[in-house]
Amino acid sequence: MLSISLLPQLPCSLRCNLRKAFKKIAPGHLQRRSARSFSASGSSRGSPGKALHPSDWAPLHYQVQKSVRQRKLLPHDANILVAVSGGQDSLCLAKLLLDMQMAGQAGSTHVITGHTASDRAETLLFNLMRGSGIDGLQALTWQRGLSPGLQLVRPLLEVSREQTGRFCAACALEPWVDSTNTDMQYKRNRIRQELLPYLRDHFNPKVDEALSRTADILQADVELLEQQAAALLSHARQPDGAGIDRDVLKAAPLALRRRAVRQWLREAMHGQCKLAFVDKALCLLDAPNRTVSDSLGGNLVAVVDKPYIVLRPC
Repeated sequence: MLSISLLPQLPCSLRCNLRKAFKKIAPGHLQRRSARSFSASGSSRGSPGKALHPSDWAPLHYQVQKSVRQRKLLPHDANILVAVSGGQDSLCLAKLLLDMQMAGQAGSTHVITGHTASDRAETLLFNLMRGSGIDGLQALTWQRGLSPGLQLVRPLLEVSREQTGRFCAACALEPWVDSTNTDMQYKRNRIRQELLPYLRDHFNPKVDEALSRTADILQADVELLEQQAAALLSHARQPDGAGIDRDVLKAAPLALRRRAVRQWLREAMHGQCKLAFVDKALCLLDAPNRTVSDSLGGNLVAVVDKPYIVLRPC
């Protein structure tokens, strides 16, 4: 069973239009579950509950299947929840999943979104102009944990927005067009409508795919650095876990020092940690004993308690 979740902010009229669209995708196999969600099985051709036969697949079916298998995005027994905005990418994604019958029975284990290579390129450029490090430049990742037992998966990251548009047209699907996507007061829309077309025309007609590959390369680098930083943090921890050893951190490269301290602060602050907070803590590596940092947020300060740096309430 494939569960379809409509975004809660969608108006009633749009939700009705989306249900009509999914009747085209899986005629006779829609089951309403609530005002904002329904389930579906089967495909637009073939018997109820049966996947579309591979001989009837479009090239995009094979491309997405290859991504899912090679990257091990969805286990065989995955129970899938698809978030649908009504745009062409999410309609394309739901149609592909139904055709290939990539679903379990009940109790979602994977939330699937229709982010594409085009979205990834936009995010990379947006974060680049904000001065992000490689964590931000890896842009949208193929999967990440949302909570215990629940994974977010993006199987269309090698598919362009142009491809999803052609697929929807070939399947006679009518996507909802969000009028805010043409509002140029939003920077992301300027990237989509002005910057990327300029890059395609004057530098690389396949710039979306090129930037998406760059994000993929950076993602592998980030994963390795995070693993090495976790090992460094484990070695630097005070025996009782209250602080981190300055000498151990100083012996490590700056890139790993930053990541280890960021992981340490995230644990203590239960969430995101600004780079400014990391830098404040790093300044204490060579500071005199009992030196206190500025506030790190969350009513915490870092204090030198030789040979350690510890966190204390403001």
